[in-house]
Amino acid sequence: MKSLFDIVAMITAFAWLTVGTVQAQPPAPAASAVRANLAPHPAPEQPLPYSHKVHVGMGLPCRLCHTNPAPGREMTFPATATCMNCHATMVTDRPAIKKLAEFTRYCRE
Repeated sequence: MKSLFDIVAMITAFAWLTVGTVQAQPPAPAASAVRANLAPHPAPEQPLPYSHKVHVGMGLPCRLCHTNPAPGREMTFPATATCMNCHATMVTDRPAIKKLAEFTRYCRE
């Protein structure tokens, strides 16, 4: 038969081993580590409504507005002044064009 000391020692050792494994956590990632985000990113919100169908349908080439007109994954927004080259005289009564004109005035200030 085991002595009382041996039984208490075994219970204590078991308790320490159990608590140690339950509380064990994986090491924290290094401060410079960046986790991969595999989720698709949403398209950026356009500040004004725009239809490529309308503009391309009128025969306007991509390079008229875009500085990088080659097809690719990243296109840039044209400067508002570029849009206003045409919209200073075309469909100026529409709310989106009025907002575009405000953006253009703000950018010039």
